[in-house]
Amino acid sequence: MRKILYALGVTCTLMLMLYGLNFFSNEVVNEKMLDNVFDRNDFAWLGFMEPWKEPYNLGTNYLKQRDYDSAIAQFDKALSYNIPDDSECEVRINKALAMTLPVNEEDVDDRNLDTYVARLEEAEAVLLEKDFAREDGKGEYEDAQGLYDDIVEYKLHLLDITSTRFNLIKADADDGSIIPGAKMQITGVDKNGDPIKIEPADITLGEGASVDTKFTGEGILIVTGRTNTLVDKVFDGTYTIHEVEAPKGYDVAEDVTFEVIHCKVLKGDNEAIVERTDTEDAVITMKDALFRTDVNIRKVDTKKQDLEGAILTLTGVDVNGKKVVIPKESVILGEDAYFNEANSGEGVSFVTGKTMTTITGLVDGEYTLHEDKAPKGYTEAQDIKFVIENGAVVADNKYVTLATGPDLAVITMTDEEDPEQQSGGGSGEGEGEGGGGGGQGEGEGGEGQEGQGGGGSGEGGGTDDGEGGGQGQDQVGGDNDKGADSQNEQEGEGGDPEDDLKNYLSDLQDQANQQRSDELGAEGDSSYFYSGDIW
Repeated sequence: MRKILYALGVTCTLMLMLYGLNFFSNEVVNEKMLDNVFDRNDFAWLGFMEPWKEPYNLGTNYLKQRDYDSAIAQFDKALSYNIPDDSECEVRINKALAMTLPVNEEDVDDRNLDTYVARLEEAEAVLLEKDFAREDGKGEYEDAQGLYDDIVEYKLHLLDITSTRFNLIKADADDGSIIPGAKMQITGVDKNGDPIKIEPADITLGEGASVDTKFTGEGILIVTGRTNTLVDKVFDGTYTIHEVEAPKGYDVAEDVTFEVIHCKVLKGDNEAIVERTDTEDAVITMKDALFRTDVNIRKVDTKKQDLEGAILTLTGVDVNGKKVVIPKESVILGEDAYFNEANSGEGVSFVTGKTMTTITGLVDGEYTLHEDKAPKGYTEAQDIKFVIENGAVVADNKYVTLATGPDLAVITMTDEEDPEQQSGGGSGEGEGEGGGGGGQGEGEGGEGQEGQGGGGSGEGGGTDDGEGGGQGQDQVGGDNDKGADSQNEQEGEGGDPEDDLKNYLSDLQDQANQQRSDELGAEGDSSYFYSGDIW
């Protein structure tokens, strides 16, 4: 029995001595650490009773020296041992401190925020393990819970004070060029649904851009310029860019809505957004499409019948002063119409057919329809100018029929008959223009086209019946079978020269009266006549 008691006494004495030496060694180690003269091999063998203490002490010393990465490595080593809960809590608290202290809010910006937030969240996880701290604030250890709450609050603080920025661009949907003059409203709400205030001082305006200081709506109203505008101080939340008014000639674009999380503009499925990179800010490009419309081009004669063979060219200048490009792909040619390949390249040129030609996709601007060459027998018409605004033809004149319902606007160009081209020597063919039987001797006057018969002046010219024809002038509404007979009809021979001249002058006046009557009065109305030098 005594031996047993003796053995127990010796064992207890040795244990006390070892614990005393271990405590002493730890104190010596701490002192040497503070003096920066500690050699890790000194007294290391004395820590065999509580091996976690040596790395814990070393980590604590690194923490005091602000060598945070080295401290974290030592605390991880200490946690690899089996440690009493109270001691493990202290190790975890120190590790969490080593992870949190390097996060200085003065060094945080939108590019490193994610890294710092991730570091703080890792520190939170260290304290949450084994319920030393809990998200509901009811952790097992007061010190661990207090540090956890502080880290969470600090993380939210960083998110509240750190912002990002983005470039705002208003561009043409066709060529991507920047277009000025769009009125853009930017609004935002934070994670609590409260409005985010955007100050004019936070806007770096592009060339020619401005902030509408009289705007009384939510957010801020920017008038875009010729270069991009930089929007700064963009905090976490949800934002919407709304186009209040598009530049002249353009249709307003759809709203662009996006989220900013951890100071990063998120693209999502929105093609208008290019996310921030390590060197470039985020870019939001809102594209406007030009108004476009289709018009019909029609060439007619004075009887409103479609006229073939006229060479027409359509040119235009858009609302920005640029020449309008009209590709052939946008032209729907009428029946028997075809492109004028000799065109210089400006606008679009075509030869008219039996039906109207349609020009599609015309943008807002001013247009000119020009006749390069009239069909044979007709005079070239004057240019027709028309205007397209907000995707509709607005020039309301006698040449323009405005669009109604599904019907397109129609630009109608009328050609008048050319008397000089309608008359002439020689015989006509078929139902063509009536050629005058000119010259002396026997001859046959050609059959004139209905409404355009006329015989040429000549002595003894024969009609198509072989009778002596008189002197006639081209006239609208003349006989379609014969030339005009003289007042003194002669068979087979010419009359007296003096009488012929009188008859010729009389015919000229009658025919001129008839032509003017057709132009100015109703059909069959004889109230218009020429007398002397007036009508």
